[in-house]
Parts: sequence; structure tokens; C-alpha cells
Amino acid sequence: MLGTRTLRVLVFDEADEMMDTQGFRNQSISIKNSMPASCQVLLLSATFTEQVMGFIQKVVPQPYVTLRLKADEVALDRISQFFINCGSADGKFQVLRDLYGFLNVGQAIIFVNERVAAQDLHKKMTAAGFTVSLLHGTGADMTTKERDRVIDDFRKGNTRVLITTNVLSRGIDVLTVTLVINFDIPLSHGGRPDPQTYIHRVGRTARFGRFGMAINFLHDDKSRAALTEIAKDIQREIKEFYTKDFEQLPRLLRELN
Repeated sequence: MLGTRTLRVLVFDEADEMMDTQGFRNQSISIKNSMPASCQVLLLSATFTEQVMGFIQKVVPQPYVTLRLKADEVALDRISQFFINCGSADGKFQVLRDLYGFLNVGQAIIFVNERVAAQDLHKKMTAAGFTVSLLHGTGADMTTKERDRVIDDFRKGNTRVLITTNVLSRGIDVLTVTLVINFDIPLSHGGRPDPQTYIHRVGRTARFGRFGMAINFLHDDKSRAALTEIAKDIQREIKEFYTKDFEQLPRLLRELN
């Protein structure tokens, strides 16, 4: 359908996902191999694991140039990062309920690790009378058309609070997102703390040179240890935010921009 003989540049955005075995590696390599030998290949992402970098070096045309930011140069300085000690797994829902009443500035994205957990949280919030939308990977319970509708409504500001999985941790730029909540601390497929996904998640706020806030929910020693490891990896301090200070949240969000 697309003639590639005269193409000069091929760009893979979010290249770590495109080249990861859990992503679109085979399809990406097929596309790359269909390009002329003279085609320049660019691979762009906010994060690259060492495993993916090792694979990329075997694939991209030689010679190649690598441009990498140091960990302390990743654009996180415009995002105020906090954690809330929720006490227990059930306590996370109660804290979110209490927090919701103060989310009246801008838009918010709530990240949950698993699709079923996202669906359950959406049901609980809706049953409690809160207006939230839901987005996760396509399947029997969410078609591509439904997903597009949810994203469009959120982009247009028709919905203010969106519960989602990692499917939305990349590739969406909404100017008015001022707050990201990690209801679950991001973990890799092996259950390890996932700093790369954390960076992409919190990066949904503070777009286009603006400022934003990220709040992480902790409920046990495992979640606390995971966030501690992520903070060490990204070289940022993540401060505690207390429930007694929720009434200050609207003012803090307004002051971000």
C-alpha cells in the first residue's frame, strides 16, 4: 500500500516499546527491513532499558549515533511528586474518595496496574456517585471504537477524571492534565519496580512546558519499597502528602501554572 523506495527517514517513537519483546518488535523490524538501505532510522523515547539498547545496536544501520540524557536530566523538574500512606489496600479507595472532592482544577489521570482492577475501581467510584471514565486495552469488554470515544471525550474536557492502565502511559498529550495519581505503583512484568513506566505515567502532566503534580498511593511495605527504588532510580525526592492537607490541593494545582 505504501511505496518505500524513496523514503529517506524512518522514525520509531516510543522506540523502547516498539523494540521490546512485549511490544511490537517483529512488526517494527519488518517495517525497518522494507526501507531502502539509505534510509535514516531514528529511535526516540524518554526511556530505554539496557536490554532494549543491546537489541537496537544489532538492528540499526551502522554507523549509528546515540544521544542519551543522564538520569538527572530527565524532564521531571516541573512535576511535584508526593506519596500518601493509605494504610491498607482498602484504604486506597477511601483516600481516593476523599481526594476526589478536591479535584476541581484541571483534569486528572488515575493509573491502575491491571485491567480488572481498573474496572473494579471504576465500578466502585461510579457506585459511590463519582463521575469518572475508564480506559484500558481493547478486548471483549472495550472495543477500539469505545476506546477512541473515551480518549476524545477526555481530550475535549468532557470528562475530568480518567481511570486507566498503562495503555495511556504514553502517547497522549492533554494540556489541562494537572494531576497524575498512581493508585498502584508501576511494576514490570516480573513484579519489579518499573521506573521507566513511572516516568511515562507522571509525564502525562506538565506537558508543553507547564507544571504538574503526581501523587502515589502506598499501602504496605512492598509498595513503599517499590516507590523508594523508583525515587532512587530517577534521582528525585518524593515527599509525603497528608490527608489533612487535601483542602490545600486546589490551591496547589492552580499555582502550578
